[in-house]
Amino acid sequence: MLELKFETKTVHTIKDSDWDSFIKKTFPKSPYEGVCCEEELGNGSTFSHNSAEIDLTESIKISNYLDGNLNIEDMISTGDIINCLVTDTVLPEGLYNININW
Repeated sequence: MLELKFETKTVHTIKDSDWDSFIKKTFPKSPYEGVCCEEELGNGSTFSHNSAEIDLTESIKISNYLDGNLNIEDMISTGDIINCLVTDTVLPEGLYNININW
């Protein structure tokens, strides 16, 4: 019998409204407008991002953005925010699926 090779991953599934609420409540001064706006996603779509640790310089830049001290919204993506929060141990590692439903 041929053995099936596979990898098991952790998947975090989140509603877009829960994600946006979490960001707004945790970082009230952030210029981040929400996953749907920032990633230009339509109803029924899913934003997927596999988290990765980032270096200190990138983490500081994203943290400054989230704190409202750096207005570079065109340069910070939802994936960047996930990576920063994983690196800072605010969120666990894994694949993040944010479901869009409006």
